[in-house]
Amino acid sequence: MNNTGAGKYSRAAVLLIALVLTCILLQPIMIPTKVIADGSLPVNEPTPTSAKDAVVYPEALVIEHSSESAIVIETGRGRVLYEKNTDFKLDIPAAYKIMAALLAVEKQPLDTKVTISNTVADAAYFESTLDNIRLRTGDKHSLEYLLLRLLFYDSDAAALALAESVTNDEADFVRQMNTRANTFGLKNTLFGPTDQTAIAGAGSQVKSALSNVEPNEPGASITTAYTTISDLAALTLRAMQNERFSSMFRKQSEFIVVDGQNLVPMSNQLSSLWPYSEGRVSGVFYSGDERSTTISTGNVNGFGIISITANGDPDLAVADTLALFDAVQRTYDYSPLVQAGQEFTGAQETTLDGETFGLLYQKDVQYVHPIGDHYIKPPAVYKSFGPYSRPIQNTMVVGQVIFELVDGTLITVDVVPDRQILSNINILDQVLNLLQENRNLYYLLAGSLLLLLIMLISKLISQIINLRDQRRN
Repeated sequence: MNNTGAGKYSRAAVLLIALVLTCILLQPIMIPTKVIADGSLPVNEPTPTSAKDAVVYPEALVIEHSSESAIVIETGRGRVLYEKNTDFKLDIPAAYKIMAALLAVEKQPLDTKVTISNTVADAAYFESTLDNIRLRTGDKHSLEYLLLRLLFYDSDAAALALAESVTNDEADFVRQMNTRANTFGLKNTLFGPTDQTAIAGAGSQVKSALSNVEPNEPGASITTAYTTISDLAALTLRAMQNERFSSMFRKQSEFIVVDGQNLVPMSNQLSSLWPYSEGRVSGVFYSGDERSTTISTGNVNGFGIISITANGDPDLAVADTLALFDAVQRTYDYSPLVQAGQEFTGAQETTLDGETFGLLYQKDVQYVHPIGDHYIKPPAVYKSFGPYSRPIQNTMVVGQVIFELVDGTLITVDVVPDRQILSNINILDQVLNLLQENRNLYYLLAGSLLLLLIMLISKLISQIINLRDQRRN
């Protein structure tokens, strides 16, 4: 009698367990929870290829500094936060050096040994760097050292050595720089002619391109090599996306082994920017002599920026950069636009068979805006990817909400269903849909399952005790 009863309990329990576990695994009840995402970039939003592609905030900042041209962009979306004379075509050696360094680290690891050529040794003969290392013909130095020499001391010779590590063909290297500039969308940048006649007539085009030359007057016509500070900002933004370049650019000082035995200390010539900025500056490259260019990366109010000053007073390079950082910090804030799991109330979706479901933002998205101003044009626009048929998973992207900022910037945010909608093609699916729509019934079945499990465990223990007693007898 007991065994028969246990069998009935077991069959009923197995059926109920199977049903409820199926419901649990398919998550019939969706309770939205906020999940904080690590990144702040909106989903499916590409980084602008040029800083000038973004529209500057309408209320332009006025910042006192000595530089003829200057720009500040935020690294998340490449938006221009401040600009001065950014359209002038100038010969800025820093642009050539950044591009040469980027091409070198893209193609080779940092421990690559580079042999110093006669051309590089000649360029290094008149250089004086704080590490007191001479570059002599036939010497071998690591790519890491040459990068640090370039970034710390603005070394023309190091830039030439990096270029030669990529290719010994000068025309080919210039072509590679121009090709990469086109790929990055640098519309107002030319690194020089690439035909053999022009190079032969100019001696070494690479050396000419990478050497400090007297810049042209703002707006003047330049036919051999030029860029704009806006393009230089876009180039720096792309270069910082390279892990090896970024790690080297952010170094303030370094001890490096030279000749396999000598431990040489190296320090950025503008290392004072780190303490003066109170932790806001994360990297800097200073280039030039009488007319200097300073490229800095850092973080203010929780968002990353790149600041560049060109044709400035060398004695005021630190002060000019700090002025840009201070002004941006006083003017802009970084706030959540939407949060993961937050409901979008501007629209709903409907399946082909007529069932309606709501929409939730998939991830956290933050944006830069003037302090005290949300800077958003209402209303947000919803773009559906439908129509949709069952089943609908709660993780699938069903559309995008498009926010427009006052400056014209569009920010797209992916949205997902607020619940899972299952197929109704069989009886089991209908039962699951019923459970999904009736939370109390779901809880009742879950409670019944728990009770049955307790009863089965109790019955099992009782049977074990009876078997043990029978064996003893």
